[in-house]
Amino acid sequence: AVLGAVVCVLCFALALFSTFFVPALLCFKEIGFKIWIGISAAVVVIPFVAFSVVWALVGLMLWCFLIPCGAGEVHLQFLVGVPFMTALAIGEGLTSPREASD
Repeated sequence: AVLGAVVCVLCFALALFSTFFVPALLCFKEIGFKIWIGISAAVVVIPFVAFSVVWALVGLMLWCFLIPCGAGEVHLQFLVGVPFMTALAIGEGLTSPREASD
């Protein structure tokens, strides 16, 4: 699940770089940037949501097998949330300010 989420985030970055001509053609105006982000997000969001739904079903089946071993609802929440949490962590890591090293 983590690998699938990382691939989706990398595809988003690739889509951003490959469609850079959109804001350039619109003279870097605000509407150009909105279209640019929208195109890149549309390319990635649909496969990511599909992957997350499939992973949720797989996670639910795994959790059903683990119930006799003491797995609770919290385990299901963490198991199903792995793709979203991975994408969130990568996004935070890319956008957070870097601390200066001494």
